[in-house]
Amino acid sequence: MELISCQALAAFMEAKSPIPGRAISYQALADAATNQLRLAGVKDRKVSKSTVGHLVTGHIKSTHPDAAKAICAALGVPTGALFVNRVSIVQRDVPARTA
Repeated sequence: MELISCQALAAFMEAKSPIPGRAISYQALADAATNQLRLAGVKDRKVSKSTVGHLVTGHIKSTHPDAAKAICAALGVPTGALFVNRVSIVQRDVPARTA
């Protein structure tokens, strides 16, 4: 799923923090999101601190739908508030090689 706005993600992280004016850490959100995955029954996936950091800084714009839903659940916001479904169509410009 594609992140709508890294600024919105940062704002929700700040709103979730118990310390006014300071966002929760990337690690804290990653741990909370991973716990949400476990509660949802997804045992073979986790949300890493670097994934959260890259989403907040804008280095990556999308993530796995399970991770996106878990991040939103950890922040207590609907998935649609931060992420949208992204459809990817892959086409080859060059014909496939034959042996």
